[in-house]
Amino acid sequence: MTVFSGFTQESEVQLKIGYGFPMFKNQLSDVQSLEADYSVFYIQTVSERTYHSFGQGVNTELSYSYVTPKNLILGVSGQYLQSKSVVVNADVTLGFDNYSNEYLHTNKIISLLPYVGYQWVGGVVSPYVRAGLNLNFIVLRTQVTNQLPDNEQEILKWAYQKRNPVLGLYNAVGINFQEFNSWKMSIELFGHFVQYKPKFKKTIEYEATDGTTLFELDLTRKETDYVDEVSANLIVDEQGNVIAADEKTSLQNKELQPVFSMHSVGFKIGIARTFGGSR
Repeated sequence: MTVFSGFTQESEVQLKIGYGFPMFKNQLSDVQSLEADYSVFYIQTVSERTYHSFGQGVNTELSYSYVTPKNLILGVSGQYLQSKSVVVNADVTLGFDNYSNEYLHTNKIISLLPYVGYQWVGGVVSPYVRAGLNLNFIVLRTQVTNQLPDNEQEILKWAYQKRNPVLGLYNAVGINFQEFNSWKMSIELFGHFVQYKPKFKKTIEYEATDGTTLFELDLTRKETDYVDEVSANLIVDEQGNVIAADEKTSLQNKELQPVFSMHSVGFKIGIARTFGGSR
């Protein structure tokens, strides 16, 4: 029985589903942050350092490929990743009162992947490799639940945005198993490498127990720009309150540029319908 050999010329439509495991995790939030509001001293300390890659999660891929007479693979695919969500809890000191906040991070990635590859074609088993640069459309959200004084509460949802898709690298090695005349199954090991540096963070949902709506929210809380460096001239008044000496250099509407890891390695199982073919 021949395992693999020879030539082929065919096209196929393939559906794959699998799971990605995290690679190169990043810390999701600062250990400590400080804000000045002229009359309020506010310190937030993350209870536990959380490292995460949003590449972790369920992957689905629909692809079309053509195999040339020289066994080269030319293909294009659409991929969807539903990332595993993660929660970060933080302790907050507001004046002399202590509270806790919760940050729920969720993410989805829609990718367009043109790729090239090579396969060794034969009887029962056809190993292959493929690689390409993909365009990733990232939908990263954070739902923040803030505990406020007098048992008040507010819930915000942030969207991290960038005005163009993010470039990533995808590579894989796999095996096609010939099942029926026009059907085959496959097993694939893949690596997907991409990191996300949004340009700004925008509040897209808001509700509070005091009845404040998103439209009534202060403009300084609706959008935050990310910069490489944040500086402010801070002084302490006679009562010991931290105040900003210069509003133009205050921390409002500016935060340090975050980097979110989307790297993963994983596996996929697929089924394909082939068209044509000759050896």
